[in-house]
Amino acid sequence: MATSSKANLANRMKRPAPAAPPADKPAVSVSGSFKEAPEEYPKRLTLDLTEEQHRKFKVYAITNGTSMNKLLRDYIDSL
Repeated sequence: MATSSKANLANRMKRPAPAAPPADKPAVSVSGSFKEAPEEYPKRLTLDLTEEQHRKFKVYAITNGTSMNKLLRDYIDSL
């Protein structure tokens, strides 16, 4: 009797087949939802700053409506 109850429990616990996407919405691939890295910036830079330097830099970027990355890239382009 124990074997049949285990088999019965196993049958009840099987996962249902995945539902098909609705006909009115096309299927979306997971990889399509990720942004591709821009080709212009393939290199990374690590910069060590004190907390005070980082705070000043971040406040400057926010005050000027830009990002810290853009400020550094623009500065390097001006060299």
